[in-house]
Amino acid sequence: MQKCPGKISLVVDCWTTRSGKSFHGILATSVDADWKYQQLLLDFDIMKGSHTGKKLAESVFKTLTEFQACDKLLAVTSDNASNMNTMFEELGFLINPGFAPEFEFKEHRIRCLAHIINLACQAALTVLKRTETKDIAEEYLSMSDSSDTDENADDKSLRIGNKLSLYTRLKRAIVKIRKSTI
Repeated sequence: MQKCPGKISLVVDCWTTRSGKSFHGILATSVDADWKYQQLLLDFDIMKGSHTGKKLAESVFKTLTEFQACDKLLAVTSDNASNMNTMFEELGFLINPGFAPEFEFKEHRIRCLAHIINLACQAALTVLKRTETKDIAEEYLSMSDSSDTDENADDKSLRIGNKLSLYTRLKRAIVKIRKSTI
């Protein structure tokens, strides 16, 4: 990292597997002397205990110190989890005393756009699913109306099927987006 001609940015993320193992990753990004984008995995560790902001800040600071990169830090990208607010505050306290007095967490934090889009899509799907489930249930209940002919009942079944397929298509599209590397 010391050979990097300019500043570096970090990408920090934590997650827990379905089996309950927690991981913490730190990726450094920079531009080299030839203006080529560079990435380096600085740390990938199994976390024990909770993902507290203080614990994350100490881990990031330790990694920056090991790579002698505290004075090169430009920005940190992370998700919007509440523990990240604490992490940035704590990291600012750890870095400011001797390495990079200009590091202010509010000015150097980048919120992950992919995470924001994911949250927005999940919220939209929740509303869509709730609304369509209610509409479908009401339509299904109205199908039992004895005044309907077999032809009208088929039309209603088709409308219900279309509503379900719309939700299914949206959900599949969002799953594909989440799995993509864009």
